[in-house]
Amino acid sequence: MKEIEDDLPAEEIPPLVDLASSLYQLHAAGLRAYLIKNLRDSSLADDILQQTFSKLQEQIKRKEAEDQELTISAGWLYRVAFNEVARIKRNETRQKNHYTGLASFFSQLRGEQNDHLIQAEEAERVRKAFERLPDSLKVIVELRIFEEMKFAEIAQVLQIPIGTVLTRMTRALKVLRQALQQFE
Repeated sequence: MKEIEDDLPAEEIPPLVDLASSLYQLHAAGLRAYLIKNLRDSSLADDILQQTFSKLQEQIKRKEAEDQELTISAGWLYRVAFNEVARIKRNETRQKNHYTGLASFFSQLRGEQNDHLIQAEEAERVRKAFERLPDSLKVIVELRIFEEMKFAEIAQVLQIPIGTVLTRMTRALKVLRQALQQFE
């Protein structure tokens, strides 16, 4: 899209830019406040706000290309923002559940039975230890434990020999065990 000068007369500004900028001026502040309230992170809220208005521009272009009437309201903008917030929260929950599962896995390896409070603390320690793993080891653990893939499937997905997958998994478990023993 071409850049448009601010000093162009209103009749020379394409309707696409005019509509998008009008909606931005009317609803950006309210959307941003909504996003900050739900995400508690102003930087992330700004990113979602930008994504929302990018989707607005995509929608406008799509409707113009199809020569269809465009009906976008504040509700549409809030729905797009809501869906993005929901997606982020789902991802956070999924990640938290993965770490809890990994902690449970290590507890089972040690033959321990933990109550929920101890398991939550263990999950946090596992998360920290897991984040320190090199990417080459981390991806193996993620696919094996979080995605519950077999070693042969992991080798196929990553296009590496199965022996390399097994070695990396063994190394990752060893590093995680050592890191967790430091916490005890």
